[in-house]
Amino acid sequence: MNIARIKHKRKKLLTGIILPYIWKLNRVAFHPISIFVILQIVCATITVLWVIWYVNQNDIIFAAHYDLAFLITGCILCGIILIGTVLLFVSTIRQKLLYRQQRSFVSSVTHELRSPIASMQLSLETLQTHALNESLKEKLFNMIHADMNRLVGLVDQILVSARLDRGIKLFDAIEQFDIRECIQETVAQVKHLDSSIENRVTINCHSNTYIHCSKPAIMLILNNLLENAVKYSPADSPILISAYIEDGKLLLDVNDRGFGLAKQERKQIFKIFNRGNITTKKAISGTGLGLYIVHSICKVLGGKVWAESPGKDYGSTFHICLPAEVSN
Repeated sequence: MNIARIKHKRKKLLTGIILPYIWKLNRVAFHPISIFVILQIVCATITVLWVIWYVNQNDIIFAAHYDLAFLITGCILCGIILIGTVLLFVSTIRQKLLYRQQRSFVSSVTHELRSPIASMQLSLETLQTHALNESLKEKLFNMIHADMNRLVGLVDQILVSARLDRGIKLFDAIEQFDIRECIQETVAQVKHLDSSIENRVTINCHSNTYIHCSKPAIMLILNNLLENAVKYSPADSPILISAYIEDGKLLLDVNDRGFGLAKQERKQIFKIFNRGNITTKKAISGTGLGLYIVHSICKVLGGKVWAESPGKDYGSTFHICLPAEVSN
């Protein structure tokens, strides 16, 4: 009986403590950063030992110009090896991060595409298999229509990001439109995310402010910024959209009372597939393309976008500056 208990304790010790410790040690030892550090230490050690050997082998140091040139050349070559190793390491880490972002993007897009498709399928099956009154039919048709718009918007977002990434010029058509009406139309498009969005949004813009610009581009910028404001802020929290003309430029501000941005996130969020840490903590859906599209469109139109935030949990403001001709 005692022998069985001893064996059980040994097995528990092996499986519960020793094996997990060995597994963690193995992961740390063979991590790319660990390998990189070890290689740098080995290379530096070889250089130091080489120099010590050279000094010990020559009674009169640096007397022979040939040996001195040989030593200097060797040190330069060793330095080139070190620099090359660092560059390869940085490139590998970047590729690994991009690969992770792409995997996350594929997973997110699959989920985002599946949700409206599953909803439409359920609605159509309900319409086919049940005798429903007119009010329920209309409600289901409205749900299908909303899911279709959501699906089309997602596909358009992917197509636009792909074209912008390939350098294809978009939004060449210039037209005259009222910027306030454009904002109101965009707010109505985001209703599928929050039915009370029109009550949450305050528009700070004069009526009859006509500009010459690409209306689809402005609406796509506002749509992505509004979606972010809705997703990354508490329900029923206010959203302020400001638009005004200054020195021949259209200035747009979208302010929310959401989760805010850390200082190091303010530039990273405009990169493709990039999503903040808050998305995993709060399980917020998305593809990581919205702000990349905003940044790319602003660049194509000759403008710029930047974000400001007092810090986490203090909201954020996105500023857009675009060239636009004003019409009286």
